[in-house]
Amino acid sequence: MRNALAREGLRRILADGGYAITRVGADTTDLNSLSWTRDDLVIIDSDTFDAAGFDPIPDTGADVEMPRLVVIAHGFDVDTMLRVFAAGGHGYLSGQDSHQSFLIKLALVRLGEKVMPSAFLETLVRLPGLARPAPPDAWDASVLDMRGQAVLAGLVQGMSNKTIACELCLSELTVKLAVRAVLRKLQVSNRTQAAIKARDCEAIQRAWENSCGLKLSGPRSV
Repeated sequence: MRNALAREGLRRILADGGYAITRVGADTTDLNSLSWTRDDLVIIDSDTFDAAGFDPIPDTGADVEMPRLVVIAHGFDVDTMLRVFAAGGHGYLSGQDSHQSFLIKLALVRLGEKVMPSAFLETLVRLPGLARPAPPDAWDASVLDMRGQAVLAGLVQGMSNKTIACELCLSELTVKLAVRAVLRKLQVSNRTQAAIKARDCEAIQRAWENSCGLKLSGPRSV
C-alpha cells in the first residue's frame, strides 16, 4: 500500500481486530520469500496489485502453503475484481467499508470464503436479459379448477383435509388428491407455502364462497 497514512490506518484496524502484522510496505517486494501458512493474509490496495502484475505472490511450484490475498479497491471495477480472483485472490474489498464490516469480511476470507463488494450484485441485476424472479403474488389462479381453488382456500384458513372435506361435502381422499394437485400446479412443496402464495388472491376467496358460502375469515359457525 503506497499511501503511508492509509497503511497506518490499516495497521491500527488490524491491530484492533487482533491480527499480528508481519510486514508493512509500499509494494510486494520479497513477499514470496517469506514463510506463509493458509491462515496468513496479504492485504494490498488495487494500485499495488496493478503494479505487481497479474500474480503479486508467484507460486514457486514447491509444496508450500500460500497466504490468502485480499485487495482493497478505491472504487469498484469489475475487470480488476476478476483479475484479483483469477490471480488466486480471496477478497476484493471496498475501501469505503466500515471498520467492523472490514474485519468481518477478513474473517470470512480466513475461513476460505471468496468475498466481493455488494456493488457486484447490483451490477449483475442490471445486466440485460437477466431473468428476474416474479413477485410472490404473480400467479394465475386459473391454473387450478374450481375444486382446486376451493381446496386451496381451505389451506389458506389452516384447515385440515378432514375439515375441508366436511365443508365442501367431498370425501377426505378427494381432498387429499386435490391438495397434491394444488401443490404441484403452484410449484410449492408444502401446504404452508401454498397458503402464503394464495392468501391475497381474490379468485381463491370467490371460489370458496361459491363452493360453500363461507368467507375466508373463518370456518362456518355451527
